[in-house]
Amino acid sequence: MRASDLLVLQAIGGNAATAALLHGGHPGDRRVVQREPPGQVPAPAGPVSPPSPVPPSRLPDFGDMRFMEINPRFDLFYDPVGPLPAVGKVTITLKVHVVFKDFDRGMMRRPEFRRHRWTRDQLRDFKFPSDDKKKWVGKFATAVQDGWKEKHVFVLNDPGFASYRATCDVQVEHVDDPAQANTVIAAQWVPRGAPRLRSAVSGKFDESKTAVLDARDPDVPVTHKRKVRPAQLLRQIGPFDHDSAVINPAVQSGIDGFERRFRQLRKRSGPLDVPIDKIDFGFRGRATSPGSVSYNNDLSLRRANAVAGRMESDLGLPPQITIGVGEHNAGADPMFRRVDVSASSSAEIEVSQNVAAHEAGHMFGLGDEYVEEDAHKKGFRQKFEADRPVLSDERDEYQDVKDAMGEDAAEELLVQDGPSIMSRGDEVKRGHYVYFLESLNTATSKTWTVE
Repeated sequence: MRASDLLVLQAIGGNAATAALLHGGHPGDRRVVQREPPGQVPAPAGPVSPPSPVPPSRLPDFGDMRFMEINPRFDLFYDPVGPLPAVGKVTITLKVHVVFKDFDRGMMRRPEFRRHRWTRDQLRDFKFPSDDKKKWVGKFATAVQDGWKEKHVFVLNDPGFASYRATCDVQVEHVDDPAQANTVIAAQWVPRGAPRLRSAVSGKFDESKTAVLDARDPDVPVTHKRKVRPAQLLRQIGPFDHDSAVINPAVQSGIDGFERRFRQLRKRSGPLDVPIDKIDFGFRGRATSPGSVSYNNDLSLRRANAVAGRMESDLGLPPQITIGVGEHNAGADPMFRRVDVSASSSAEIEVSQNVAAHEAGHMFGLGDEYVEEDAHKKGFRQKFEADRPVLSDERDEYQDVKDAMGEDAAEELLVQDGPSIMSRGDEVKRGHYVYFLESLNTATSKTWTVE
C-alpha cells in the first residue's frame, strides 16, 4: 500500500484501524504504525496562494502590414504608422486622363454663350494654347490637393485592437492610357473674357467617369464669390393632402421630426444654443402645378401658415414670417405639396470656390449640395433646399454618411446655398470623406471614423 493511501485511511479511521488493517487485526489493537522517514511522504497541503497577476496582453495591431483598395473612383493606400501616439497617412489618388479641346463655332449655341457678344479677339482665340496645356494638369492637381487633403483625420478605436490615427493626403496622377483613368477629363478651351462653360461630371456611382471642365476651372484666384447664410436645420415637411392646408399625419410627423432635432441642437454649446429671438426661421409653402397660379399661391401660403402656427405653439416661437411660392418650379408630383422649413443662427458670410476642387468631389462619388430649382430647364437635376445630395440613383449619400458617422454629419450635407465645397464654398465637411472612409474600412477590415 502506498504511503498516500495510508494517510487517507488514517484520516478516516484513525491510527488503530490503520494498524489493524496492516497487521491483520482489528481496530482494538494498539500497535503503532511507523511512518515513513521524512521526505518520502507528501506534506499536507497548506493554504493556496493567490495566482500571480497576469500582465495585460498587448493588443493586436497592424504590424508591418500595408493596405490598398482600388475602385473605379480612386485608389487608396494606407501605410500604418503606430499605434498611437504615432500617426500614419492615408493617400487617395485620383487618376485622370486629360484631353484638350479647342473651342468652335458650334459651341457658341450652348446656353452659356447664346447672349454673349463676341469680340474679334475672342473669335481669334479658339485654340487651346500649347503652353497652357503643359501647365493645366499641374494646376488641376494643385487645386484638388489644396481643396481636399488633410481636412479631417481617420480614427480607429476598437476595444480589441490597438488605436490608430491617420491623416489624409489627396493626389492627382495623370495617366496616358484613358482605360486606366478614374476620370477622363475634356479640358475645354473658352476664349478669354467669354462666359464660363458649365462643368459637369458624368457616370454611375461605382464606375469610371467622364468630365467636361472649363479650362479656367483650376485657376486661382476664384471668380465665383457670393454671400450665403448657412442653416443648421433644414426639413421638407409634407406631403399635405390634395388641395388642403390641414395638418395630416404625414405633415405632423414632419413637424415632430423638426422639433425633435431642433431641441437637440438647442442643447448647451449646440449650433442653435442662442436666444430664441436670434434664430432665423424660414417657412416656404409649395403646391403642385395643377390649378391656377393665383390659387396655388394662396394654397401654398396657407400651408406655410399652418406649419408655422403649430411650431410657434409647440416651441414657443415669436410670430414668424411665412411665404408661399405656389407652383413655382414645381410639377404634379405630390412631393411639392409641402413646406420647406429652416432654422439658422448664422450670420451672412461671403464664400468662394475653386470649381476644379468642387468637380473632384463628383469624381470621388459626391453629389451637389447647392440650390438650383430651375435646373430641369437646363437639362440637369433639380435641387431644392433640404434635398438629400444625389450623384446617382444608386447610392443614398445622406444615409451612407448617417450610417458611418451619425446624424450630425449627415445633416451638414443637405442641400442649401452654404459654405460646403459641394455647395457654394470650399469647406470640406466630415461627411465628404465618407467614401474615402468606406474604402479604408474595406482595405483594413476594420471600422474607422472621421474627426
